[in-house]
Amino acid sequence: MENEKISFRFIPEKVRSGEPAKIVLESSHNKIDADRGSVAIITADIVDSEGKQVSGATNTIKWSVTGPATLAGHSVYESEVNRHNRVKGVWYLDMPVPNVIRSTGAAGRITVMVSTPGLASGLVTLEAVEVTADNSIISEPVLNDEGRRRVFRPEMSAKSLDEPDGELKRTFSEINLGKRSEQDYKSEISGMILNNNPSTDTTTAEYKTLVSLFAAHLLKNGGMLIADDYNFNIGHYNNCRIITGFINPLKLPPLFKDWLRKYYAEEMILKGNEKNSGDEMNWLNWIPSGGTVVISQTDNLPVWPKGTIITAKTDLADLIAAVHPVFAKYSPEAKERALAFIGKMNPYVIISETSEVKDGKKITNLTYKAERSKPILIPLIKFISG
Repeated sequence: MENEKISFRFIPEKVRSGEPAKIVLESSHNKIDADRGSVAIITADIVDSEGKQVSGATNTIKWSVTGPATLAGHSVYESEVNRHNRVKGVWYLDMPVPNVIRSTGAAGRITVMVSTPGLASGLVTLEAVEVTADNSIISEPVLNDEGRRRVFRPEMSAKSLDEPDGELKRTFSEINLGKRSEQDYKSEISGMILNNNPSTDTTTAEYKTLVSLFAAHLLKNGGMLIADDYNFNIGHYNNCRIITGFINPLKLPPLFKDWLRKYYAEEMILKGNEKNSGDEMNWLNWIPSGGTVVISQTDNLPVWPKGTIITAKTDLADLIAAVHPVFAKYSPEAKERALAFIGKMNPYVIISETSEVKDGKKITNLTYKAERSKPILIPLIKFISG
């Protein structure tokens, strides 16, 4: 059977778009053969509430497939611009982006969903159609699935967002609040969450981020929030709370611990970047106790707790020297070791890589910059002694 292709191509407008509102999907086919070899290319893009393309969108997106097909590509796409503190590993630059699904050999309806926090998910369906084998020349029996195992392929996260456990319960109902103000949405959605989860702490950075995210979603989509999108974001919240639970016992400055929680809330709940709880626990426990918090800031606001050092400089080397003046006398090798160590322990240090050729050899240089108005922890001198 010849695959039937879609006869049109969605070309969104690229001018004067509004705020991102939803994901739209396009499939290269509306039917594929159920033969384990047929594929379809699914393209995801982000548009505003009127369907106009949002140019340069860099959201982290998650792909999922139900029905007789599997993803040939990865399930999580993260943009290069969201990976500034990780030198290697780039998924894509900006939307639109494609992925590939492959038939499992069974006939039936295939549904592909692409989700990202704060936006309505995109859905597309296609059919896997049973194929009658031509055995007139060579007899070829249909493969049996019994005893067959899927080839293992590591993913970006060991924990699935579809798992039912977690601090907040999930829902099976669509939410439709109609058109209201963003503040009204915050109040309504918070009430719904607390009604199902009365013991939830509403004062945490994680909870406030989740409520703000839901309110923005409702505002962009006319008060609509389907169960899949609600549960998708609840999954990120639950995973985030597992990780931030490791922060409380750490012997670190309270300001730095508060901002670690904000960092995880922004990364996992607001941006949807998945993180492995075991890896993050190991990283948090690796950060040495004590230390001094330094803020790169050019004016007097905001006001930080007593004991915080304020500087207008952004180079990490200058921030270290502000706490430990002897650092300026370190050898270049010792300085580089200290910069790498402190850069690794601070989520708000931007690590950039540049290359140049000298005497026919490629030389790679790393620069370490502190984000403005974000706490940077400088450890005790004994941890970076030259």
